[in-house]
Amino acid sequence: MSPNYRRRMLGAALGVLCVVSAVGTRAEIVPGMPDVIVCSVQDPTGVLPWERMVFYVSARMRDGDTLYKSSTSDPVLLMVSSEGVVDGANLADCDGRTIESLRKDNKAFTFTSNTPG
Repeated sequence: MSPNYRRRMLGAALGVLCVVSAVGTRAEIVPGMPDVIVCSVQDPTGVLPWERMVFYVSARMRDGDTLYKSSTSDPVLLMVSSEGVVDGANLADCDGRTIESLRKDNKAFTFTSNTPG
């Protein structure tokens, strides 16, 4: 491989990296869904120790719904419908809300983005 060819390839690679970083790439684990959702746990008894619980994307279901789980020893689950609506009965500030509204409230995040949502 000639030195000129290597220089051209390196220049092309650097050009691509500059464009990619300028655009601000983002890739969710499940396309269109956040990687993490943070919700408050509704506990009328006051026994549960969690004020805010973090849910990580776990699986995309065949019907298009997305499953999220907490990483606690007894995982708490929530489902997000294919329309982007959260189903989590014990989650005081997430149940029935859309993913877009959670993103606006900084409760839904994507790992590869350094901004919420």
